[in-house]
Amino acid sequence: SVHVQSDRPSKHSRPQINCNMKFGFLILTLCSSAQSLRPIFSWANVPRFWHAANSSGPLNQTLVDFVANRGWSMATIEKFQASAVPPRNAAAEDKILDAARQLKAASPQLPVIFYLNSVMDWQEYNLHDLLASTFPDGWLKDDHGDYVYIHAPGGGESDLIHVFDHANPKMRSLFLEVLQNASNSGVVDGCFLDRGNTNATLGAGGAHGWKMSPARLAAWDEGHLEVFNGAARIFNDGVVISNNADFPSVNARMMESFGNDFHGDWSGLVDDIAVLQHETRVGRIVEVHGEPKTNGDDIACPDDVFNITLAGFLLGAGNDTYYACTNSWSAQTGWDKWREEYGFPLGAPIADAQHTVTALQRDGFPRGVLHEYARAFASGTRVQLRIEQSVINSTNVTSVPLYCVCWGNGHITGLHPACTQSC
Repeated sequence: SVHVQSDRPSKHSRPQINCNMKFGFLILTLCSSAQSLRPIFSWANVPRFWHAANSSGPLNQTLVDFVANRGWSMATIEKFQASAVPPRNAAAEDKILDAARQLKAASPQLPVIFYLNSVMDWQEYNLHDLLASTFPDGWLKDDHGDYVYIHAPGGGESDLIHVFDHANPKMRSLFLEVLQNASNSGVVDGCFLDRGNTNATLGAGGAHGWKMSPARLAAWDEGHLEVFNGAARIFNDGVVISNNADFPSVNARMMESFGNDFHGDWSGLVDDIAVLQHETRVGRIVEVHGEPKTNGDDIACPDDVFNITLAGFLLGAGNDTYYACTNSWSAQTGWDKWREEYGFPLGAPIADAQHTVTALQRDGFPRGVLHEYARAFASGTRVQLRIEQSVINSTNVTSVPLYCVCWGNGHITGLHPACTQSC
């Protein structure tokens, strides 16, 4: 991930914003057309977010009630909402707004977020059809004149997705028009921009192997940044969520694979707790997503993953931080499931997490470090976490020998037998 860790004005302040943005020969007026809602934060229980889609059709009433009435702080509608309904795999913008209307009708105070990938031109969108029929120059080409593609996550060799050419002013204006239309609908309070961590210059976030000159790579990165700046102007009183990266103008981010960073182990847990603590200090809104360490896991959120990521979240959490743990982004992969811990009293943290680091030795030689964390909350809830980072046979190995949430009501979240004694 590319972390642009820049402090920003308090989310409660209202900076002076120029709504007119110039894209070459185009001037586009970008500003929120109605008062948007911010995420609903409280320490009463674990603060949570919702982010999914129901591909088979409109949200059914059971799911609408679940999202609207179970204390979720905000809800993002994903790209494949109702994709199986005619027009199949098309008109995603309209279908997302239809789902947003369903949620707003059930809970007018629930902030609803519009999903759009900032890099990949998913074919489900009207924007894709517009580019295909009238403006193919909006798709990125390399220095040889060949289109640049990114493989769809989980897809095969044939699942190639065009990349937006954000160095092109007209492409940026068309992209931002989608967000402006979502804002104008009156049922959307912000946007989720996926692939925020894509950096062409560094070859990060899917940009590795782009056969372009350094100048063109830098121009794409600059245009990508301008897209986020434009989104911040459109939803200047709402929320703009960048996935896996920070932008100075953007007030929120997601940490999509908290602790394991898609690596299949917990090697990123120490760093991710530190990143979450930093984001809290600078006042950024953060969504923390726990997920199975291997793709294709048919369990919505295995107990060990839930226990470890919930403990890590609570250790780093601050105001405007939100948690969820699921297998993927379909409503049926955990977004329709309730964990009893979500209803337990939590209370504000007594203080920041305590963190000690101890050197580990074997036969008198260094073999790694032990990280120990602890934190207490107003309800009497206590969180404990131990992370060992070792070198075994020249290989870095991370293990989590202890992860416990000792709730004030007497419940214990944690599979390790030591939790019973520790709590």
